[in-house]
Amino acid sequence: MSGDFLLAGVRVIDAASFIAGPVATTIMADLGADVIKIEPPDGDPYRHRTGGPGVAESPYNYRWIVDNRTKRGLALDLREPAGRAVLHRLVARADVFVTNTPLDSRAKLGIRWADLAPLNARLVYASMTAYGEHGDEAPRTGFDATALWARTGLMDLVKPSPDSPPARSLPGMGDHPTGVTLFAAIMTALYRRGQTGRGTMVSTSLLANGLWWNAIQVQA
Repeated sequence: MSGDFLLAGVRVIDAASFIAGPVATTIMADLGADVIKIEPPDGDPYRHRTGGPGVAESPYNYRWIVDNRTKRGLALDLREPAGRAVLHRLVARADVFVTNTPLDSRAKLGIRWADLAPLNARLVYASMTAYGEHGDEAPRTGFDATALWARTGLMDLVKPSPDSPPARSLPGMGDHPTGVTLFAAIMTALYRRGQTGRGTMVSTSLLANGLWWNAIQVQA
């Protein structure tokens, strides 16, 4: 990428899947960052989705292209020591690591902040979850339709009348803006690193973003 790009020279490891996590790194790639997307040998499950309710049919997975353009790719089996060793070498030279892997699985794969921070003191570790990092719901997985749209009350509040059925969210409707908030957190952490020389962990969740969307009613 040209040095005219804001994030030229920034190295990003995208170990996220589906939409919300990868959106953050796609924006970074658009701004010139060198993004390497890590996928299991059989690929990110989102790679194989070409249809579904509310989605226009196409022989091409245009949804995948939208959320993963301008990235390089690497298949790694992080369940195997050899795969983790390659990832660790990449992390040691990276500026940013992004994941939305479920918290329990991160521990098994050795990709928690506590696992990767010792490899690179300047690393910005960005975590995306469905229900947050702490509390009883933290281990739960979820999509934007459940964790953001339904769980926060938005689905019920936008009904045209109390007797109407719950409103259905559009595919990825909550994922894309949630990914933008993770991008903002990453940029804030990079700015802080420029002042302190130290990396840090940042995070957001679908639930937190849904509550922000619904902030006026939640406050009431």
